[in-house]
Amino acid sequence: MMTMPARVLFSILLLSLMAALPVADAAAQVGASANAPKMGYSGLPVPRFVNLKSDETNARVGPSMDYPVRFVFSRRGLPVRVVAETPDNVWRKVEDFEGETMWIHQSQLVSSGVVLVTEGTALMHARPAEGSEVRAALERGVLADTEKCDDGWCLVRVDGYRGWVAKSSLWGVD
Repeated sequence: MMTMPARVLFSILLLSLMAALPVADAAAQVGASANAPKMGYSGLPVPRFVNLKSDETNARVGPSMDYPVRFVFSRRGLPVRVVAETPDNVWRKVEDFEGETMWIHQSQLVSSGVVLVTEGTALMHARPAEGSEVRAALERGVLADTEKCDDGWCLVRVDGYRGWVAKSSLWGVD
């Protein structure tokens, strides 16, 4: 009778266990079309935008307090995109506006509709049209509250100013 080496048995066992694990990564959901929103373990769509709840938020290399802190965000309201959720619905894998991914505890995230200006200078217009009156020039890094978005434009509020900014200049809206 032939026996398998322990290393081969371990590899087979490990692969079968990994295949049985649930996955909440947006790209791995089965049964949905490529363009339809996928639902995470929270029951909310993945991907989606959320905002940092606190002035100081730890972002970890993995989904547990056991993993080291990769980065500390120091800006309440900063938008991040949830790209995956853990099966226990406690951790969110997020992406920042520079494309970096990390894990944040769900208690540190909130949906608030705040967006980040990502262009050097984004012009705030009186109407959602390039040729309309300019009300303000928003520098890269400014956080703004959104009211609504239509046809490539978002109506935002910043420091007493209200107007339309090209959606392509903003991070935090789909």
